[in-house]
Amino acid sequence: MILDTAGPAGSVVIADGATYVNTTSVSLTLSATTPAAACGRCSSAAIGSSWSAWESYATPKAWTLTSGDGQKTVYARYRDNAGSVSAPYS
Repeated sequence: MILDTAGPAGSVVIADGATYVNTTSVSLTLSATTPAAACGRCSSAAIGSSWSAWESYATPKAWTLTSGDGQKTVYARYRDNAGSVSAPYS
């Protein structure tokens, strides 16, 4: 038996890849290489804040950016049903 210790690979895209947005409400396109049936949870966080609670994997996901002008980065990580967690994706 092979033990699954590698977290899912994935990505996160903000606002369909737009260069910039003029609103704090955006849509995140989450993608994990592990099928959704095996990728049971995802977590997202904006730069400078702690991770949100694990939630069921779903895409797209509504997200609120911090207010103010300037570059924003959103991170996402994925946990599969075996409990393995991915590296953060931005």
